[in-house]
Amino acid sequence: SDFIFDVFGHMKGFGDVREDFRQWRKSEKGTEKHPPVFFMTNSGEINPHAAAILYKDIASYVVTNKKGADRAMNLLGQGTATRILAFGDTELDEEAALQSLRADFGIRALLHEGGRGAVNSLSHKGLIDQLFLTQMTVSPRGNLDASNAQCLFETGDHQPPTLLKKITTREDVSGKAHLHNFDARSIRSF
Repeated sequence: SDFIFDVFGHMKGFGDVREDFRQWRKSEKGTEKHPPVFFMTNSGEINPHAAAILYKDIASYVVTNKKGADRAMNLLGQGTATRILAFGDTELDEEAALQSLRADFGIRALLHEGGRGAVNSLSHKGLIDQLFLTQMTVSPRGNLDASNAQCLFETGDHQPPTLLKKITTREDVSGKAHLHNFDARSIRSF
């Protein structure tokens, strides 16, 4: 999260969440200081200036399909240290990708920072164990445009499905943001 989108840096009261994560990482044997970053993209669209790609201490990978791999290589250029992993011909085979991350890279826990399409696709295939959801009444930077807001959940009311069992909830000091952790193993589509 330090290199993808540092939401906790803008929200007072969530420092303990970041510290919990750091302590958990320290307790894992053989866990490097910065975990590898895997960019999952069906299209191969990737920002070559993303901090996680440019930061030399982070191993970065693009997880895509064969068609997307060509596009990612064109965007990143020949000299990139970012490796491109292709699963599927024209559509990303998410199950094969996650199996490879476990078998080939030893990934046992994966934090996925994805949008609605990716989250729903992974959920539908039973590939999400927990869902972390940040609900905010205001944008951390004050620039939330509600006219373009998309609902993560199919209900359209911005509320998590009642089938999700809540594990924890943390609130920032202002009371304007809540971080929820749900057990998502029992639900296969949001």
